[in-house]
Amino acid sequence: EGDTIDGFVTPVPPTPPVVTKPTIAVVKISGKGAATKISYKVTWKGTPGTSGKISNFFAWVQVDGRAFGQMKLTAASSTSASFTMNAHLGHPYRIAVRAAAGKTLSAIRYTNPFVPRPAKPGATVRA
Repeated sequence: EGDTIDGFVTPVPPTPPVVTKPTIAVVKISGKGAATKISYKVTWKGTPGTSGKISNFFAWVQVDGRAFGQMKLTAASSTSASFTMNAHLGHPYRIAVRAAAGKTLSAIRYTNPFVPRPAKPGATVRA
């Protein structure tokens, strides 16, 4: 017969980091008509979980409902990240972001799909 030992507790698994939904702001507009190109700055924040300090951020952009493509970040710290993207009128875009703390990944946060429209620099996109 075996003895049971009271008091041993299974450790709680570490919690992953959390990211905010990205915000999108107009940087500049160039071109005219169908050739109009809008540059956006996309930013978001991350909060570490108990899994440790955020070591990486990741971002993807989807155009016209196709597969997401990974973006190169233009700025990142342990609590926020950003990138700049160019978009063309008449095409729907969607952005996804994620954080990592070592091998522990956050949930992916998505924007709602948005179609670029001319706006003043600094204006934010509702997405």
